[in-house]
Parts: sequence; C-alpha cells; structure tokens
Amino acid sequence: MIIIKCKQCGQDVESKYPSRIRQFCSRECADLYRGTKVIEICINCGKEFETTRNKCCSDKCSREYRKNSGSMKKNGFWFENGYKVLYVEGNGSIKEHIKVVEENIGRKLNKNELVHHINENRLDNRLENLKLMTRGEHSSYHRKLEIEKGKHLFNRRKEGEEKW
Repeated sequence: MIIIKCKQCGQDVESKYPSRIRQFCSRECADLYRGTKVIEICINCGKEFETTRNKCCSDKCSREYRKNSGSMKKNGFWFENGYKVLYVEGNGSIKEHIKVVEENIGRKLNKNELVHHINENRLDNRLENLKLMTRGEHSSYHRKLEIEKGKHLFNRRKEGEEKW
C-alpha cells in the first residue's frame, strides 16, 4: 500500500498497486484537473451549458451579469486575461493600455495595430511601457524572442535530410 496526494485537491490517496499509481482521489477531481467539461447553470440567464470553468453561458451573458450586478459600475473596471478593462458608461468597455495609447496618439487604433507591453507586465499601463506596433511587427518580435530562448516554432529539416 502506498499513499500519494491527489493532484487536484491534495487529499491523501491509497493505492494497492504500486505499478498503477493513482493520481486523483475521485473521478470528479480527475475531471476538474484535466479540464473536462461539466454542466453548469448560467448565473445570468439560468440556462444549462457545458464548461471547464465559466459561470456564464456566453460573453453576452457575462457582460449583462457584470453590468446588472453593479461590479462594473461600482469598481469601474475588471480584469480579463491579465489585462485591466475599463467600463465606459454607454460605450461598453476598453482595455486600459489601448485607451492610454489612443489618447496619446489622438485617434483609435487601426485593425492592423496593437499595443505591446515592453516589460511584458499586462498591468503596467504607463505610457513609457507601451509601444504601438503592427500585428506583423509584434509577431516577429515574439517569434525572435522564442527562438532566442531555444524554442522551435516550426518543424525544421536536419542538415542532409531530403525535402518533404
């Protein structure tokens, strides 16, 4: 008999067979750890939906819930994928770093433009940390960084191999 900790909840788990070590205390913990979809009820509209983590069935319901719950109006912002999103009365929302740059350049961003965080901290929205780039420039910049770190982004033929 061996004892391990559940990868999801940390509970002790006994295993009779060392060759087949259990990693989870239950099927529910295994599903949660692996991100298996579960049935939830939308906190906004009450509709059942499958999800791995969301509490609302759609982006529309999520926006309605935040608007109706008062969290957007009360705080004036929320966080989304690590970015600070500002609530704009009557206009919906805008990511803070985009608003800072648009106010600085005096216009809206074009579809081919985006704002890069120089220090890679998505919450550091000081103008000196933001750089306006085209999507191509931004992609090339990050590709170069990943190559410098040794990450290969595409399958590459080894020297002497035939073409595919």
